[in-house]
Amino acid sequence: MLGGEETGAATGQTPHLWRFVGLTAAILTALAAQQLVTGKSAPVLGWLLFAAAAVVAALASRAAPVNPAAPTNPTDGTLPRSFRLAGAAAALCLTLLSTLWASSDTHQIAVLVLWLSAFLPATFAVLRWRITAPSRRRLAWSWIEVVALLLLVLLGALARFAWIGTLPPYIFNDEPLVGVHLLRVFRKGQVPSFFTMGWNSWSNVGLALQGILVPFFGLHTTTLRMSSALMGTLAIATTYLAGREIFDRRVAFMAAAFFAMGRTGLEFSRLGICHAQVLFFTTLAFCQWWRAVNTGRATSYLWSGIALGFCLYTYNAAHAVPLLWLGWIGLCALVNPRRIATYGRGALLTLMGFTLSTLPWLYYVTDHFTFQRKWFEFTWMARNRQVLSQIMDLWNAQGSGPAMDLLWEQVRRTWLGFNVLPAGAYGIGYRGGGMLDNVTAALFILGLAIAAVRLLRRDFFLMWWWLPTVVLGGVLTADPPATVRLVSILPCLALFAALPLDVWWQSCGNRRNLQTATTAATAVLLLLAGWNNWRTYFIELAASPLDETSDVIRRIERLPHNTTLLSIGSEHWLWLDREIAAINFAGQRVEDLQVTSDYLPIHEPMSTPLGLVLGPTQTSLARYLRTLYPAVAIEDSYDSKPIPKLRYSLARFSPQDLEARTGLRLATTGGSSEAIALDPFAPLPEALHSVGPRRWSGAVYWPTDQPATLRVDSRQTVIVRLADAAPLNANEGTPASAVFTLPRGWQTLSMEESAGAPRELSLQIEQGENKRRLSRWDLRPESRPEGLMVVYDRNGQPLRRAIEPQINSFAVEEIYAHHNKLDLAMPFVATWQGSLRIDEKGSYGFDGIGSGPFSVRLDGQLLCEVTQVVQPEDPQSCSATRDLAPGDHAIEARFDSTQKAGNTRRVFQLYWTPPGSPRELIPPTQFAPPKR
Repeated sequence: MLGGEETGAATGQTPHLWRFVGLTAAILTALAAQQLVTGKSAPVLGWLLFAAAAVVAALASRAAPVNPAAPTNPTDGTLPRSFRLAGAAAALCLTLLSTLWASSDTHQIAVLVLWLSAFLPATFAVLRWRITAPSRRRLAWSWIEVVALLLLVLLGALARFAWIGTLPPYIFNDEPLVGVHLLRVFRKGQVPSFFTMGWNSWSNVGLALQGILVPFFGLHTTTLRMSSALMGTLAIATTYLAGREIFDRRVAFMAAAFFAMGRTGLEFSRLGICHAQVLFFTTLAFCQWWRAVNTGRATSYLWSGIALGFCLYTYNAAHAVPLLWLGWIGLCALVNPRRIATYGRGALLTLMGFTLSTLPWLYYVTDHFTFQRKWFEFTWMARNRQVLSQIMDLWNAQGSGPAMDLLWEQVRRTWLGFNVLPAGAYGIGYRGGGMLDNVTAALFILGLAIAAVRLLRRDFFLMWWWLPTVVLGGVLTADPPATVRLVSILPCLALFAALPLDVWWQSCGNRRNLQTATTAATAVLLLLAGWNNWRTYFIELAASPLDETSDVIRRIERLPHNTTLLSIGSEHWLWLDREIAAINFAGQRVEDLQVTSDYLPIHEPMSTPLGLVLGPTQTSLARYLRTLYPAVAIEDSYDSKPIPKLRYSLARFSPQDLEARTGLRLATTGGSSEAIALDPFAPLPEALHSVGPRRWSGAVYWPTDQPATLRVDSRQTVIVRLADAAPLNANEGTPASAVFTLPRGWQTLSMEESAGAPRELSLQIEQGENKRRLSRWDLRPESRPEGLMVVYDRNGQPLRRAIEPQINSFAVEEIYAHHNKLDLAMPFVATWQGSLRIDEKGSYGFDGIGSGPFSVRLDGQLLCEVTQVVQPEDPQSCSATRDLAPGDHAIEARFDSTQKAGNTRRVFQLYWTPPGSPRELIPPTQFAPPKR
């Protein structure tokens, strides 16, 4: 079994017509069954047809001829034994030296080179050595085969590299997490040990391989994906080589074609994570192993072990590959012990190669073979979704019955992998869906049946490759299997799909007409599979709406590279300041603002373009933005539901647009009667030098509700009035200051100064050691009071007093917690007071929404109230309608956020629907704080 002992007639024997007809019927039936199962019109009938087709294919394949393996005994050159011993010793010494040297903090690149160089003397030590007898005739390469393989690899490469940068930027957060790890550990040349674990227990070797193109193209999501595309392209060639060594050229070519065009293989080859490495190293290890069995060459045995070791340096789905090989050796020893006597030395040499490639990694991951903290992290991290521990806990606590019930439930839920393998609507692999297209899925079922009945042939190796992988990645996973857990069997599935087509072609015998028809039908099936995958992956996926994060990142990537990117109303599923910002927007300011109610108008200096994302709770601010900044450009993003829903809005500003809303309004006597907005700290236009007195009016953003000093310095006489406090008089170079205790927020500010030039003016806010000089960005030209007075308290103790432009308290607190930015966190009780300005008589609708109990009173009467919120994660709302006359109407709102919830998403907002206008958050221009 290990060597693939095969018997059977030659391929040129007279065909049994019943086998050809049976296989034709089986293939057509399986294709029809796949449509029934996928379309869910008659899934039970579909699976019954699958079963019937599988039985027919299995019966027909048992009598099918196989490629005879006629061993040869070629002469083999030998090298001196001393040469081999010296090479082995050199390889061992280099490996040990690199293992010990890796514990230092320097020259890790040299350590990596030293470790890789150990494979050279090891290879030379076994060169030209045939350690076991060959089990098959060598399949000579022809130029036609080489050209066909190159064209297939080129086609696969085009599919993997084409438009790779246009994929959704945030398909899965492992992409930016890998990038951030590379950014952190390789910054400033501080290279870590390659043989210890990096992020998520993945080896630093595999993570560095994922970033191998970064030195050439920079750190970006596209660069990480190009590394995957390279690995996925190489995996096409190794899949072909594996199929060629296990079977023959025909199976190899069809399997490589299925794999090259398979949509899940395409997907993992176009994502910037380490999974495509699994495809390459798995097939490399198995093709080297079967080449070693076929030829008996020691170099192939050695490199099969080295490649098995490489599997431990990448994503944990590949960590099962060495176990698969070891299990195959054990299975063969159990079924056919005499083959172990034949191939034992080769298996031992494979273990030696495995040791050479894994010794440094094993040394550090096992805590120098003491199996302590790092080993625990490796065995637990990224494996905590396994149900094996749950089964053991149940076994210990309640006995075998409940434990077996859990295991059986997992088998039923996963169908042994079938619910992600042959059927189901396709989605991005991380988001669910099948791993195969409609053609390959149907052929896979038949190939599974064929391999199952060929117990003593090489076909059964596919069964062994497939079944343990499905059990480990599917049944023993807490959730139904996801393609990420089964990525290592993608080449195996392609080989399964090629088997029935190969047996079908063999059943033609020497009848050229049948061979021609079968070849043509096979080509049609390959084209259909290719079109199915092309349509699904490159057309339907490209046309489907993106998730919010991917969509907003794609939009802001089109903005100028110096754009400041801010977000208000950030959600769990839509926030900017995450890992992808560090690699795709390096050097740019990317931030999620916790404030939602008092950020507008913008009162921080902006010298670059600004992109402001309005989260789903803030999209109605678009109308208010347009009144503030008439030149603002706003893009809306909608979902694809029958009634489209606005997901977020992206507003784009130029620095000039923002600056126009800053400064104070200047009115003069004896000059122009029209008031204009200017920077009071900058030189005035020459025409205004002699005009006076000058009166400045507007508002200043007061940053604190604690006592703070306002200091005024001026070369001229100036009178400054802040809010309703007594004026400050600064006389020609004599500073003036006073302590103010005001609510945080916009406070009215006016100044009177005499005429004359030159002039200098400085306003400075001082609070303890903190001193900040005001600029025009702290000012706004509107002097009319806006907003409501709000008091936040906890357990009866005041936390903050502020004037907030709107009733718009929203935050997802955990978004900001990791940056320690949150300066006001739950629990608190907030009360807003002031007046609501009504400009037009009519019927007004009001909507309140809160994650805790709230109430709103208008003119002293209850307008809206929610007394109990069972689940704060699910905010409650209430609505009311009032007929209102023009004028000011007293308003008071109260919100209680003290009830604990399963997350830290808090929301309290008050909307209105004025006559003839859409629903929106009540704009600041309609609120006024209480008069003091």
